[in-house]
Amino acid sequence: MAGDVAPLADPLRARVLARYLGQLALVVAGLTCVPAAVAWRLGSPEATGRYAVVIGGLAALGVLGSRVAAPTRVRRHEAMALVALSFLLTPLVLSFPLMSAGLTFEDALFEAVSGITTTGLSTVSDLSGRPAGFLFARAWMQWVGGLGVVVLSIALVVRSSVLASRLGAAENVEDDLVGGMRAHARRVLATYVLLTAACAVALWLAGEAPFTAVASALAAVSTGGFAVHDASLAGLNGWPARVVVIVFCLAGSMSMVWYRRLLRDGPREALRDPQARALAGAVLLTAVAVSLASVPALGWGDGFAHGSLTAASAQSTAGFASVPPATLPAAARVIALVAMFVGGGVGSTAGGVKLMRVLVLIQMLRATLVRASISEHQVYEPRLAGRRIQPEDVRDATTVVGLFALVVVLSWLAFVVAGVDAWPAAFEVVSATATVGLSAGVTSPELPTALKLVLCADMWLGRLEVLPLLLLLYPRAWIRLGSRR
Repeated sequence: MAGDVAPLADPLRARVLARYLGQLALVVAGLTCVPAAVAWRLGSPEATGRYAVVIGGLAALGVLGSRVAAPTRVRRHEAMALVALSFLLTPLVLSFPLMSAGLTFEDALFEAVSGITTTGLSTVSDLSGRPAGFLFARAWMQWVGGLGVVVLSIALVVRSSVLASRLGAAENVEDDLVGGMRAHARRVLATYVLLTAACAVALWLAGEAPFTAVASALAAVSTGGFAVHDASLAGLNGWPARVVVIVFCLAGSMSMVWYRRLLRDGPREALRDPQARALAGAVLLTAVAVSLASVPALGWGDGFAHGSLTAASAQSTAGFASVPPATLPAAARVIALVAMFVGGGVGSTAGGVKLMRVLVLIQMLRATLVRASISEHQVYEPRLAGRRIQPEDVRDATTVVGLFALVVVLSWLAFVVAGVDAWPAAFEVVSATATVGLSAGVTSPELPTALKLVLCADMWLGRLEVLPLLLLLYPRAWIRLGSRR
């Protein structure tokens, strides 16, 4: 019986995909008006014209798609396909206006993928010579990509699991994914906007110019990492501004739903959240470890200052840097690599495999050890956040962590075969897959096109957590093989 389930599964419905991709096109067209207006205001006629073409084309496709008659109920695998297609198609479209800054198509595509996936890796050098509208567009793409991740994440969790409970998912979310995502978006959008505004104001008070404050805030809250300076954090106006950026990166790496819990239940209850505790503990532990590892090269003062910022940037998967990671000792980079792989919280803008999944795996390991030491008549059920860990929680955690590891290994092998040194290649691949953006110096304009495409694939797979993209490549998702009995 189990072997008959897959062939009889309902395939993806083209009308559903067409209708909701049409609605997505209208949303992207509206959001693209913001960088278009900035380009026009800053006197960039070529960029403005390219944005006009993109907006017009998206609007036309959106109107056509929205007129397609389709069922209102979206199934879970269709929601996954819509998420995958949105993150695949949006960068392709937005590459066109980015080329106005003098980029080739491959570099513009790399920049757009890095932006929408909130990664922050870049092949662009000499940012000081690029138009201000281009710098704003990069940060805006990351902010939009981060918001999309948070809004759509609830569609990709399993109902009644620990993951769903931490996102505040209702029990009937899977019965109405579209309605569930709309409700989730309304709950999240205000928090996301307020955090961004607070970051921009704090940076302005710290002495940054309004443009730098806004662009940096967009990239910080989305844990994106696109800076307006070649020196990243080091280009900001002193340590207060650098600390502000990192603090809001950490704020973005916590589930947006957690902030509602903070306001509703107060700090004491909110701090009992396992992800909040895990994030605080992970950042503290990583900061101490990276700092101590950096002391021999940088000295005590700079070692702890730059080590702490690097650790927080790696754990939050933001990708901002106060010193180039390549200049840090090997031990510091290895610790940062582990932090990048783990990442931030479920339901946040952060990447990585997510803290909640690591907590699930730790609890399962603990359960294995406990069961080995108790009587065979005793029963031990692992729990997390006051809830019993369900089989689907374990399946989700092991699948995502395993697929992440597989992507990292295969991509690393591609770099090594191409002649890139093993350790820098491993750092770069983990950074891309975990959507971080810290670079060991491998990503550059001179990087071969094939390796740029590998990193693009890593960023896509990491942001989508692999499964939605695999769904698009699975033949049985498109064609019904067999018949219902």
